[in-house]
Amino acid sequence: MAHGSLDDLDCDSDRAAVRVEKASFLKSLVEDNHQSLIRYLRRRLGDSEDVADIAQDLYCQIARQPDVAAIKQPRAYLFQAARNLIFNRNQHRRYTSADAHFSIDDVLETMVVCSAPSPERVTQSRQELAIVEAAIAELSPKCRMVFLLVRFEEHSYKEAAAYMGLTVKSIEYYMRQAIIHIRDRVDAADADVEQCQAAE
Repeated sequence: MAHGSLDDLDCDSDRAAVRVEKASFLKSLVEDNHQSLIRYLRRRLGDSEDVADIAQDLYCQIARQPDVAAIKQPRAYLFQAARNLIFNRNQHRRYTSADAHFSIDDVLETMVVCSAPSPERVTQSRQELAIVEAAIAELSPKCRMVFLLVRFEEHSYKEAAAYMGLTVKSIEYYMRQAIIHIRDRVDAADADVEQCQAAE
């Protein structure tokens, strides 16, 4: 009986240590990254009132992880979780809204990167990235420039329009064309892989 009581004490002590470690991890994660995370979410979602709630959801999601000590790159993990959450929101809106939102994030965010990716996942991500890069290279020069300004240099549509001497409507048009083209190339590549797997 006494032995059982000692085991219970050990378990309680272990759980308390895990809680302390998790609290310390989360405190550090929030203090080091909160402002950057809020800026990132605002860039991706606009001045949405949901940004603070989404940030809180992300922290709660990480807090539910059983072993935060296994997260070797907390910042990368947090921002990957944010990208995944935004991707899921975009997917949800695509299926529930008649006015579909086009976003290259829908394509790129499928390339999930964890803190310790498998060799197969690394190879697959490189192949997917090569497909996206090739698709970007196939765009017309003006369309490619618009896409790179908006998606890689993170200019707003208004800033890109001013830079290129175009209207915001033209920027929207070129972005839509670029995203449709890239998505078509990725979908075609996925279909080829599925055909190969079915043939094996």
